[in-house]
Amino acid sequence: MIIRFCNEIGYKGFRDFQRDVREYLLNNMQNTPMLNEKYEDPILKSMALDITHLKRNLAQLDTELIRQVVETIISSEKKVIVGHYQSFSFAHWLSINLQYLIGDTILYRTEEDFQLIEQLPKESVVIAFSFFRYATNTLEIAEKAKKRGLKVIAITDTKSAPIAEYADIVIPLVFTRNRGTIH
Repeated sequence: MIIRFCNEIGYKGFRDFQRDVREYLLNNMQNTPMLNEKYEDPILKSMALDITHLKRNLAQLDTELIRQVVETIISSEKKVIVGHYQSFSFAHWLSINLQYLIGDTILYRTEEDFQLIEQLPKESVVIAFSFFRYATNTLEIAEKAKKRGLKVIAITDTKSAPIAEYADIVIPLVFTRNRGTIH
């Protein structure tokens, strides 16, 4: 079961997954500036790293771009949120919140929604989360949506991520240099 899980999230096996986790824990958390404070406890270190990431993203945030995203979402008839593997939790969280706030939001699930993009009204938006170890399913959905003329918003880790080719709007987020699935 563990090996299948590792394969499902993009690893060849448990050993590769274990190596990434070990590398992250040993290397990335030790040398990252943690709000100018040193924490001995690994949990506090991890939380400080999260705060550091949030502050970095806040500093580079393009408010006009975010206004454009909000306007696109609000003016869309249907909202489809997609994210596979390590990006799924972000997609799931956003879909729950958008459904609660404005409705007409669908969390795309490949096994159930394989023809959904073809059935959406033209005034729909696809919001795709796509991070390192980019899932090909997410790229294919974004490509289908783009070909249909739907708006595509990509939330990713770099402007040069593969998903950017299909996106109308790209929101790049800042992470540490040695990123891995655990980020």
